[in-house]
Amino acid sequence: MNQVQIRSEVHQMVDRLDEHLLAAVHSMLATYEQKQEEDTIVGYDIKGAPLWASQLRAELLREIELVEQGNFMRIEDLEKESEQWLKSTK
Repeated sequence: MNQVQIRSEVHQMVDRLDEHLLAAVHSMLATYEQKQEEDTIVGYDIKGAPLWASQLRAELLREIELVEQGNFMRIEDLEKESEQWLKSTK
């Protein structure tokens, strides 16, 4: 079933809903739209899955916490380590 067919079927289903379920569906869709506005896609991972702003924010906060705890590598150390990587490929 393609997107056009799905939309058509969903519209038909919504037209048949009673008022209680219609209110629940409306609330669910409103919540979804609000989340979409607040939590936008900021990129995609290597497999093409979306990366959300909330995910990125959480990841960056974790990284900042690690740096504050002293868990990081100085550029000089990285340069020395990368030299070792290059030596092992020759």
